[in-house]
Amino acid sequence: MREAQEKNIFEGFKVGRKEVDITLLQYVDDTIFFGKALLENVKAIKVMPRNIELVSGLRKNFPKSKFGAIGMSHNWIQNAALSSK
Repeated sequence: MREAQEKNIFEGFKVGRKEVDITLLQYVDDTIFFGKALLENVKAIKVMPRNIELVSGLRKNFPKSKFGAIGMSHNWIQNAALSSK
């Protein structure tokens, strides 16, 4: 995630007066990505789990995955979920 931000592939979500950049939350075997509602971010998130699989040997359970976007239209969310890598 850090590398994706450094290469301007992913733009996180800024929080608070100090505009702390939040990009993900991990707990046990769950990961939640946070970022601006940009198609570029969605495409980056789709690629990252595969990279993690290659590095760690762990497997992603795609049927258990969910995608959502707060404050965006249903059409935007559908288009983003269906967008290619």
